[in-house]
Amino acid sequence: MSFLLFGDLDSFLIDNEGFSLYNTEHLFVWGIFLLSCFIGLPYIRKKLTEDQQVSLAAWICGIAIFFQLLKVILRLYLGNFDPREDLPLQLCNMLPFTMFYVMKTKNRMLFGVLFFWIMAGTFQSLITPTLKDSFPHYESMRYWVVHGGLSYIALYGIFVYRWHLTIKDAILS
Repeated sequence: MSFLLFGDLDSFLIDNEGFSLYNTEHLFVWGIFLLSCFIGLPYIRKKLTEDQQVSLAAWICGIAIFFQLLKVILRLYLGNFDPREDLPLQLCNMLPFTMFYVMKTKNRMLFGVLFFWIMAGTFQSLITPTLKDSFPHYESMRYWVVHGGLSYIALYGIFVYRWHLTIKDAILS
């Protein structure tokens, strides 16, 4: 069975344990992330209206939410769903939902706390991922989209919304 551009459905669903630190996939993701930060964030700040900026931030969070929910659906489908691991109750799994609210409502106070959580945990996960499966496995895509998206959206608040962090933000987090 053909599955979009990824080959067969098995390569998307069956664990391959093919990921290793600083391999081509890891460096490619970092390249995309850095390019989107250095080119995308200034472009968004200068060229998009405030309403467009808010909509784009919500879309970025929405994509991360989609991948979080897709993981639950696929794990249920595969019969290996474990509520302790797969429900979006861990910090990195809950943050897309929370950041959607923060970015859509422009809740600066909550952003200050979540920024440090994201940078301490999620951004660090981009540098030293705990990923086992490599692309095109769904968990690989979910991992990069969620961790990269959250790190990007945290920087989005700083560089696009121009929110400045304070000592109080660091203490509250």
